[in-house]
Amino acid sequence: MKVLMIFSRYRQHGGEEQSTKTETELLRSEDHEVELLAIRSPLRAGAEIASALRSFRPDIVHIQNFFPSIQPRHYEAIRDFGCPIVQSLRNYRLTCVTANQWRDDRGCNECSFANHRPAIVHGCYRGSRAQSAVAVSLLRSHRRHASWTSDVSAFIAVSEHVRDSVQPWVGDVPIFVKPNTVITDIAGTGSARNIVYAGRLSPEKGILKLAETWSRHAEFPELVVIGTGPDGVAIEELACRAANITVLGPLSHDATLRHMADAVATIVPWRWNEPFGRTLMESLAVGTPVIASPEAAKNFRGLGVAVVTFDLVPGDFLGEAVSTISADGAAAREQARSTFQQQFAPALNLTLLTGVYESCLGY
Repeated sequence: MKVLMIFSRYRQHGGEEQSTKTETELLRSEDHEVELLAIRSPLRAGAEIASALRSFRPDIVHIQNFFPSIQPRHYEAIRDFGCPIVQSLRNYRLTCVTANQWRDDRGCNECSFANHRPAIVHGCYRGSRAQSAVAVSLLRSHRRHASWTSDVSAFIAVSEHVRDSVQPWVGDVPIFVKPNTVITDIAGTGSARNIVYAGRLSPEKGILKLAETWSRHAEFPELVVIGTGPDGVAIEELACRAANITVLGPLSHDATLRHMADAVATIVPWRWNEPFGRTLMESLAVGTPVIASPEAAKNFRGLGVAVVTFDLVPGDFLGEAVSTISADGAAAREQARSTFQQQFAPALNLTLLTGVYESCLGY
């Protein structure tokens, strides 16, 4: 099978791009031909897609994300070439210009697939009404040209929650649910005796509130923070005053996995409706149990002792979670790895992915 994988690049590398690379690697491991087209400029998107279609002649096109560079005419060009289009849904972009349904330090559902006017009024995209209007115009254009109801053959949602948020708006186009996975042989023993947070340092992720709570509990083990984002400066200031908080900044994917593997646990304090929870899944993959907020754990089932939930308010619950995960030790690590193999293993993920492609191609 020949698959043209299209990814519209963001300013910063993130989980979506890592997931795209993983799927490309999985397909190539089973001798599928994959061309990965990373689009960096909306001005060149049409020419680059047309060139890839002509030279590679794919059987199917997988659009990993359309924002900000992929426009309706690009979908139409792919369709006219005769290729089915599969589109991934890894966030809430179809209903929210910021893709995270978060505004003014709280969850927000004012916009919908059919109405993005509140995003312009509030200046949600990069804090600018003008830039929000431009972002909304792209979403409206796709809706007006029926990109997602006529041109797309199938969607792949990263979780049931994401599927359910989009299902009412895409007509009869099927939405398959396929979680993320990770390819790694990294495994650890928790020898570092610390707790690791890895991810974007932004309000909806809850890391600043976590660090504030952590700084008030000198008895907690070291909290290692990996990542970058708008809350980074405030967290670094807390780390200067708290001996048990260390900020490492952004690291490579492998380096991050190694820190997670060596930790007693990773911690995911998300406050928003996380579309999936890649960090939690990656922690399970390296055999490290997870301390998670209820919002972070909602997309995962049957985790047993591999995941302990907590509430940031009051902080005592967090202390109990840290103690519990430390006490379970080897059993929790074994459960973590077992859960990954049963629910998120690369081989299972590849079967789901190729199954979607085959259904679109009529195999």
